[in-house]
Amino acid sequence: MSYDDWWTYMVKSVDVHLLLSTEKRNKRIDTCKQCDKLVKKHCVLCDCYMPLKTWISIADCPENKWEKE
Repeated sequence: MSYDDWWTYMVKSVDVHLLLSTEKRNKRIDTCKQCDKLVKKHCVLCDCYMPLKTWISIADCPENKWEKE
């Protein structure tokens, strides 16, 4: 299992009410991938691992590129 697959598995084991749909999550991660603050899958502003953070509905972007749901 890859590192990303492992994180995805871990996120999906969390309370489902906290998780976004795959479509919404993919929009978030696509936004992150275009941001100059993303370095090796981590945001340099919040120091979060973005493949995980982008699944969480109550999380937001420190640059206000996406908001809490």
